[in-house]
Amino acid sequence: MNAEQSGSIHDQVLAKETGLETMLVIDSAPRAMFQDRFFDAGQTAEILSRTNPEKGTFIEACYRGHQQKDHIRFSANGQAFGLDTAIDKSILVAGDQVRFRIRITNLSDRALKGVYASEFNVSLLSGHSPDRYYEENGRNNGHWMDAVLNDRVLESLAIVNEWDGFRITFYYKEPAACWRYPVFTVNMSESGFEKVYQGSAILPNWSPRVKTEGNKNNRILSSVGIMGNDAPIRIAYFSAEIGISASLPTYSGGLGVLAGDHIKAAADAELPMCAVTLLYKEGYFQQRLDTRGFQTETYTRFDPEPLLVREKPLFTLRLRERNVWVQAYRYDYTGITGHTIPLYFLDTDLDENFDDDRIITMRLYSGDKNHRILQEAVLGFGGMKLLNALGYSGIETFHMNEGHCSFLTLDLYERFNHDRKHVQSRCHFTTHTPVPAGHDHFNLDRCAKLLYGLLPMDLGLPSMVQNSRMHMTELGLYFSRSANGVSRLHGEVAQQQFPEFKIDYITNGVYHPYWVGRSLRELFDLRLPGWREDPEKLLGVDSIPAEELMKAHESLQDFLLGYANSQTQRALSPDLLTIGFARRAAGYKRARLLFRDPDRLARIGQGQVQIIFAGKAHPKDALGKQIIQDIVAMSNRFFGRIKIVFLENYNMWLGRLITSGVDVWLNTPLRPNEASGTSGMKAALNGIPNLSIVDGWWAEGCRHGINGWGIGSPDHPDDDSDADHLYTLLEKDVIPTFYEQPETWVSLMRESIKTGVEFTAHRMVRDYIAQVYSRK
Repeated sequence: MNAEQSGSIHDQVLAKETGLETMLVIDSAPRAMFQDRFFDAGQTAEILSRTNPEKGTFIEACYRGHQQKDHIRFSANGQAFGLDTAIDKSILVAGDQVRFRIRITNLSDRALKGVYASEFNVSLLSGHSPDRYYEENGRNNGHWMDAVLNDRVLESLAIVNEWDGFRITFYYKEPAACWRYPVFTVNMSESGFEKVYQGSAILPNWSPRVKTEGNKNNRILSSVGIMGNDAPIRIAYFSAEIGISASLPTYSGGLGVLAGDHIKAAADAELPMCAVTLLYKEGYFQQRLDTRGFQTETYTRFDPEPLLVREKPLFTLRLRERNVWVQAYRYDYTGITGHTIPLYFLDTDLDENFDDDRIITMRLYSGDKNHRILQEAVLGFGGMKLLNALGYSGIETFHMNEGHCSFLTLDLYERFNHDRKHVQSRCHFTTHTPVPAGHDHFNLDRCAKLLYGLLPMDLGLPSMVQNSRMHMTELGLYFSRSANGVSRLHGEVAQQQFPEFKIDYITNGVYHPYWVGRSLRELFDLRLPGWREDPEKLLGVDSIPAEELMKAHESLQDFLLGYANSQTQRALSPDLLTIGFARRAAGYKRARLLFRDPDRLARIGQGQVQIIFAGKAHPKDALGKQIIQDIVAMSNRFFGRIKIVFLENYNMWLGRLITSGVDVWLNTPLRPNEASGTSGMKAALNGIPNLSIVDGWWAEGCRHGINGWGIGSPDHPDDDSDADHLYTLLEKDVIPTFYEQPETWVSLMRESIKTGVEFTAHRMVRDYIAQVYSRK
């Protein structure tokens, strides 16, 4: 080779792809999972694949790790667009679900704008192959892994690898733009240099819009990642009643309201859940009381549309040896973070059905034994048919909220070829009542006649073998991998009721953003921002000035007393100690215990207390109706000495009004018959001290004289001694503290709120995640 022919070694380099040299860039952005990145608006995936226009310092930040009870937290301080910024992230793993939650806090005095992205990296071996692709909003749009993409609105993004048989799906609670671009390296092969696909960078991104004024100085973003091949719903929650809103008459009392709180907290926790219940077009009932307290019931017809959306699947069940058509309606509940849980309401009020079949789902807890069996068949068997029709084939946990749902286990039993262990691996059972009458059981011949072909004959349930009875709680327990009572004490009682099954406990909780009264919500928003998402922030209630706390309480009480006076004309006074008692009228709840010694109550309470009662009696419960009449009679007997009112038509709206507006919450069940007692939790979160028998949740929450008072001896419960102790507490502790020790009373209110934090539905759902939903 002569001098004219000589050249650089680079001239001899062969490239398999024309223009490869123009693609060589030094990528200064580290490829790290979940790293936080900030960019100016207007960026694209093309720009990011070639340059690193970073406007934040978090790719170099050192994060602090915090191991929590059920999740891991990472936090760091840095800058975004030159502004001091903090990022706090949490990662919760539950089964094959990973939940990511990100809080961005602006620490400066200027608004933080631009774009925030959280990077995710994946390597699937091949970038340009038809069996490895993106699925956007549930659709395969033909985008392979080496595509450069700038999506504007994505609610979900799946990365599908058909070759290896898996997918990863991200559900963005706030629709996200989603940049995606491949990452290549250059390698030498026998025929020259070539680019090699290494993986893809995926950057869902949002505009932070983090302001600085008031409590708007932070932003919460979240997503859920689920690995698997099936639909995203992993948990199906069944309940005969669900109280999601006072506008939906699909509940009667505590069981249904608790179910609604469970779903609301599950949405905030972003669980992949759906719920199934019945649509009661005439609800429970509207209660009316005459001047003697005699209860009458009226049923107002509820038109579900447009509040509920009619679902397309229309299917039949074989009941009473004929086909019964079932229609489903859907209600989407969206939580604080934007996650939605669908609720399905089953209805048989269809033109295609006989009149006797149309009324199956018409009213809650109505009709005879036959009617109850048919209702529970529609809930259990029909609910399973609906889920199959909707394509929910990936459900891993069927959560039965009481025995009304237990027929679903027989559907699974048939589906899994009578493999009991397989059914058990999918089911969990929650029992709510220690009272035997609260557990449905039916004659086996009656069930077989109504449910011909749906009942397998090889079941070995004790009640079936010994008594020819279909015991619905026993059926649910028999086919469940786990079970729980709803308080520590109730777990022990339930274990004694059903000794052949293992029963643990998860104490109930209430959905605090709903049950805290309006003026207190506004105060907490101002003084304890973030309390709705994180109820533990309420533990800082001591920082709220006493006068502000009392002013908020007085506002709530004014609203309650104004409503009560408009309904009863009794002129309740804001200057008197107001005691509240609002429960279903049942014998074991002992609403009349306060009147066991009327003369003593008059001596203690005249000019000192006023009492508000509320609660419904089941239409067929003669004892419950008599209790209401007795309370109304007592209110007339005490006229002129102690003001006593009974507010009719107790529902969620009135429940929140009373639990937030009284001064003391009274609860007097005969221990240990109170499974939980969630109304007392609601009162506590509103700063209302409990005056209660030490039963249910109060056996765990009571700190006598500090956050309220415990009535009676846990070891020797009876009417006489419990009533005597109740009067003593009123005379010696409650009334003197209220009128003579205002600072101590404010302390009781603060401690009540702190106690309520441990009894929120958020804590309850965390327990279900740890003990039930993540369990295989």
